[in-house]
Amino acid sequence: FSCLKNEKSNTNAALPEIVLISAKIASIEEQIEHYSKRIASVETNIKNCDDSEEKKQLRTEKEQLREKELILLRKSQPSVVGSSSSASISLAPNLRDFEVGEIVPPMDVPPPSMEANRPMFIDDQWLNDAIERISSEYSIEDTPTYRVSPLAFVRCSRGGKTRALNEIAPLLKKRLGAAVIFVSFNDYSQISKWEKADPIAALCRRIAF
Repeated sequence: FSCLKNEKSNTNAALPEIVLISAKIASIEEQIEHYSKRIASVETNIKNCDDSEEKKQLRTEKEQLREKELILLRKSQPSVVGSSSSASISLAPNLRDFEVGEIVPPMDVPPPSMEANRPMFIDDQWLNDAIERISSEYSIEDTPTYRVSPLAFVRCSRGGKTRALNEIAPLLKKRLGAAVIFVSFNDYSQISKWEKADPIAALCRRIAF
């Protein structure tokens, strides 16, 4: 009982600090939203501006706003430790380096799995056309005068974009013998607020995962 009581009092002692930090983060997030709106406004002004000198000034202003926004994003992801070692809290997880041997070779990564009782994919012709378009660019490399074209799917929410990718992945792996790695920023692997300061690292973590 004594040990439990001590742990409880230590935790309670750390709570005011946690509350203050949470309030500070909320304030920072409001400032981030303010900068995001200002950046969007400047981008609109750049599009509507015909004067080259004024456009240059607007681009400089946009870069400065981006830098301030990035600083705030980094501030919004501190690692918070209470006054007691038993009452530590981490707003961002502790990350560790990993060895390459901990992950499988890209060719061994299985395509995304789908439920056996999933609804039928109704447009096989569209699927085959998409595979052909990807295959035509597969063996081409970027040059100073030509860039390999990505294939993007644009549709409303719940319109089948993820399902299309899931259908394409195993076919590409089978037909091209290619390493196909499915990466998603939705559902269980959504981007967390603390990751926004380093989006490249966020993408790399999902590729490794």
